[in-house]
Amino acid sequence: MEERVPRFYSWVSTYYTHSNFARRTRNPALLDTTPIPYPVPLCARPATLDVINPTSLEAVSWHGPIQGSEALLHGMPLSLVFEQTQRMLFNKGVGKVLPRCKVVVIWGENTLWEMVGAAWALEKLYKERKAVGKVGRLLEVVEMPDANHFVSPSLPLVGLVARVVLR
Repeated sequence: MEERVPRFYSWVSTYYTHSNFARRTRNPALLDTTPIPYPVPLCARPATLDVINPTSLEAVSWHGPIQGSEALLHGMPLSLVFEQTQRMLFNKGVGKVLPRCKVVVIWGENTLWEMVGAAWALEKLYKERKAVGKVGRLLEVVEMPDANHFVSPSLPLVGLVARVVLR
């Protein structure tokens, strides 16, 4: 458990480079799922959480999910997760509640494969359902260039958020 938090921090905040072929085809099966070594090797862009001031990191961190409750989320039956996703996006009755509210998925192009694959899969599912008129709520999937799992102050986030909120 002592190593779990620092390993998680390195893993979740590393800058991953996905192949152009995977990105072009948007096929999650083509993403590199090779585990990163620990400690993370030195590279041009170190993992975000490995270089943040420890005091600053502690001020915005809660170890609870990393140390145990997140395992419950990953242990949730996929059928239940899929059912909740379907209700959120495709149930026309749910879409009538706050009809101008939409779901926005924001992901970084250099984030870990799980997030990239999930964004692509959700986008594909939504497009398939929309083509046959089976959506209840709008979905927008936004890719942030050069971002990993965390937002960097150097990214044009303000413009992105303004665009998402104002639409």
